[in-house]
Amino acid sequence: MNGLNVVSYGSIVYGYPARSDEHREPPVSSENQRRITGQLGEPTTNRSAKVVAPGLTVLESYRPPVSLLRTIGTRGVATAKGQVTAWRENGPVDYLRTRPHAALQALGYVLLTMDSMRMDSAEVHRHWAERTGSYSPEFYADYGPDSGSRAIHAVLDEHVDTDAAILELGCGGGRHLAYLHEYGYENLYGIDINDDAAAVMEESYPQLADAGTFYFDAIEEIVPAFDDAQFDVVFSVETLQHIHPDNEWVFEDVARITDDLLLTMENEPEDDRIVSVDLVDDFPLYYRQWGRVFTDLGLTQVTSSQGSIDTFRVFRQPDSEK
Repeated sequence: MNGLNVVSYGSIVYGYPARSDEHREPPVSSENQRRITGQLGEPTTNRSAKVVAPGLTVLESYRPPVSLLRTIGTRGVATAKGQVTAWRENGPVDYLRTRPHAALQALGYVLLTMDSMRMDSAEVHRHWAERTGSYSPEFYADYGPDSGSRAIHAVLDEHVDTDAAILELGCGGGRHLAYLHEYGYENLYGIDINDDAAAVMEESYPQLADAGTFYFDAIEEIVPAFDDAQFDVVFSVETLQHIHPDNEWVFEDVARITDDLLLTMENEPEDDRIVSVDLVDDFPLYYRQWGRVFTDLGLTQVTSSQGSIDTFRVFRQPDSEK
């Protein structure tokens, strides 16, 4: 990942070497420095920066707000193109016969746009970054590995070796990765936005914290910097459903960095709607048809199973020979 050290401090701030003729390591004397470090390529999103020590530039992540009118316009253009394509491919009879179903999908996008206006992506990020109590890293670390952890391991045990590069999106305190680590997987990576995730991992799963590589920021800030096909396996457990509609572009990056397997264990709409919105403590969760999302991005769905809450889907790159 281009040999640049990443250091997580008390807030979600990252250290990158300032540009110079030769690489210099960031200082390591700060008592507040977290032990969990990783490697990250040059960032591809907009960030503000300042040099706070020789060789260290501190970047504070931000993303300009997306105009509601731009969102509506973009979706309107996409919808219009989709209608033209449907007319050409299906013919007028089938096109008109399927319009009620398409109208319901269009209504879903309208409602989703209205929800985007109510809460923007930055506010969603702030909520999950500051989350404590229920659904926080500490909450899930106390809960520990579960049937989801076992299901993920079963797929990996069948398809990849223990030296596979494995990335979890939304790793929290690390309960799923810790379960894999117990079974001999060593090349483990995780991303989480929550401020407390690193401290929880160090306390609850210290061996994982020492063995793995972790990034503490929003998925949208980290994933674009990874190389194509960088990870043999990428998986998410009830994390992609936190992605705001304005940031759906990141799903393409998730597919891009996956070399072999992509596993999703997420909530999905109860009917044929492409997306629906649910609220947890008045914060939105965006349920999507993940099979459609990632097959549309070129992956092949290998299998899926419905649990009591989540749908577990396994995708592969079509040209994977593993």
